[in-house]
Amino acid sequence: MPITTAAAIFFLIWWVVLFAVLPWGVRSQHEGGTIVPGTDPGAPAIPYLRRKLLWTTFVAALIFAACYVVYVEHLVTIEGLTAPFGGVDAGRGDAKKRSRAKALPNDLHLILNPRRCSGDLGFSA
Repeated sequence: MPITTAAAIFFLIWWVVLFAVLPWGVRSQHEGGTIVPGTDPGAPAIPYLRRKLLWTTFVAALIFAACYVVYVEHLVTIEGLTAPFGGVDAGRGDAKKRSRAKALPNDLHLILNPRRCSGDLGFSA
């Protein structure tokens, strides 16, 4: 995985986790009993933003690490996701299905570039 892709994915995970972490430990001014004039009574008395940013980074790093392991170890594949719906059987089917799944990118390349096709797909360019 390129470093820019990893950084973009981490940023997206971090941003989503931030919104999950923001409500942690919030006490409103109304609950604390001291309401600053001109503010909403439901506003946090002490937001603890630095602590929340650290927790966000920690939780996002754990989630990113789990996603990275799934990506690197190929724990989730297209074949595995489509198998319950009648797609390629993720390596448990017959040899013909497995060989077709391995050949699919090359066939797709021939379909998208018909000038390189030798006519064996039923059409000519």
